[in-house]
Amino acid sequence: MTPEAMARQQIDQKLEQAGWVIEDMKQLNLAADLGVAVREYPTDSSPADYVLFVNRHAVGVIEAKKDSAGENLTAAEAQTERYATANLKWRKDNTPLRFLFEATGQHLNIDNDRTSSFRNLIAGIRRMERELRESEA
Repeated sequence: MTPEAMARQQIDQKLEQAGWVIEDMKQLNLAADLGVAVREYPTDSSPADYVLFVNRHAVGVIEAKKDSAGENLTAAEAQTERYATANLKWRKDNTPLRFLFEATGQHLNIDNDRTSSFRNLIAGIRRMERELRESEA
């Protein structure tokens, strides 16, 4: 297994522990749960490692890196930003994604927040989901 594959396996586990459902593009079901992380989601740039959906709305992106990237994840911020502003397949709204993350199996860098765990990530996404429901009412 490559270092990148090992890191993604650990990221998957942490996302699942935090309450996310992990989906592959080949078997995509955005209704599987409130929070769905889709692996290798197509963009007009290249596939994003993970695109995060809340209540079927794309809200964030995670750029996965091998563990040897360590805490120097800020070097991947430009790549994450490119995915956040790219056109996503099947998405009509071109508003940049709100939540941007870089992660290894051990570290998480959040570009727009000071929280540092996947569990806090799902809590933040659930808050955003409530905001979405309130704005649609």
